[in-house]
Amino acid sequence: MCSGAGIPTALPVIVISFMLVQGVSRVSGMLSTMQKMEKWIKGAVAGVFIIVGVYYCVIVYGAFLLGT
Repeated sequence: MCSGAGIPTALPVIVISFMLVQGVSRVSGMLSTMQKMEKWIKGAVAGVFIIVGVYYCVIVYGAFLLGT
């Protein structure tokens, strides 16, 4: 009674679902790594902004203090 036509039909679905699961797990691992790096990147960008801000304050207000 069972013709066996269901196996060739289900096989591509099983293969594609397995590939999707593998892709999701890889993306999940990559996002976890990015979240760990995000803390350091935010600190580095904040440091750069603070240094540039201090530099411009010295350039702008230093010229007024020196009278030039």
